[in-house]
Amino acid sequence: MDFAWRNGKEYGGTNAAGMIMSVLANRVKAGWGTWIEVLDSAPKYAAAPLVTEGRPSLWDPVFVQLLHDVQVFYAGTKNMALSMPPKNLGYVIPPQPAMYWADSRRIQSAFFINKIQYNPEHPRIGEMGTLALYA
Repeated sequence: MDFAWRNGKEYGGTNAAGMIMSVLANRVKAGWGTWIEVLDSAPKYAAAPLVTEGRPSLWDPVFVQLLHDVQVFYAGTKNMALSMPPKNLGYVIPPQPAMYWADSRRIQSAFFINKIQYNPEHPRIGEMGTLALYA
């Protein structure tokens, strides 16, 4: 939760942190490892260096909301990192989980540029401002 707060705080509100928590939960659900392993390996898959500095005030409203929401992200009952399939097609397209996030202004990692950003297997499936989610 602290990780999601730090890496989502510049986008404001709880949505960005929730999106990042959901990506981490998607990775756990997909078998990338335990929660600890997924958190420890996050820098390996990052689009740019992750924010490692800062601690929220215990009364920061965004952090307080995350404290309330962390269990639903952990349990998988809330996911803010799924694609929104088109409607009225006559058939259902299952939503795709986001496995990566990036600030579209600061993509610096060669891994991310070559393996994620321009790879059709990892389409951009959501965004909030400059925070982009990739499958």
